[in-house]
Order: sequence, then C-alpha cells, then structure tokens
Amino acid sequence: MLILYEAYVRDWKKPKPKPSQLQEERMDFLEPRNTVPKAEHDRMLQEFKEYKKHCSEILKNVEKVEPMMGKPYLKINMDVGDFESLKYQLK
Repeated sequence: MLILYEAYVRDWKKPKPKPSQLQEERMDFLEPRNTVPKAEHDRMLQEFKEYKKHCSEILKNVEKVEPMMGKPYLKINMDVGDFESLKYQLK
C-alpha cells in the first residue's frame, strides 16, 4: 500500500504540462480585427485584376534572344512611348 501512495505522491509533484501554443493562438481569434470594407475590397480586387492583365500583356511581348556569341538575354517588344509610360507608372 505504501508503494502505491509513493507513486501517487510522485505523480502529484510532477509539473503540469503548460497549455500549448495552439490554445494561445486561438485566443487571437477572440480579439476584434481590422477589416477592409466591402467596397474598398472590391476596388482593390479590380485594381489587382487590371494590374495582372497589364503584367500579362508585358510578359507576352518578352522573347528570349540567343546570340551566336555571348549569353542569351530577354528582349521586350514594346514601343518607346509604352516603355516611357511604364517607367513613369513604376516611379
């Protein structure tokens, strides 16, 4: 009987496991978060689609050039005016 009591006392003295980080992360869900209004979200989504379309058009005009001597390079088939406009937009 004494052996069982000693085992019980040893288990009682062991430190309790700390709550996992997952439980701490769940607490973050309880806090209010800043959200973007739907109108602004839709506007941002539309701007992103336009930007993605513009980037896609630029990438369609890119071609790989492999010269006889030297390393291959990429060439963009674009008018000078379009190039200047792109530089201005990226500033």
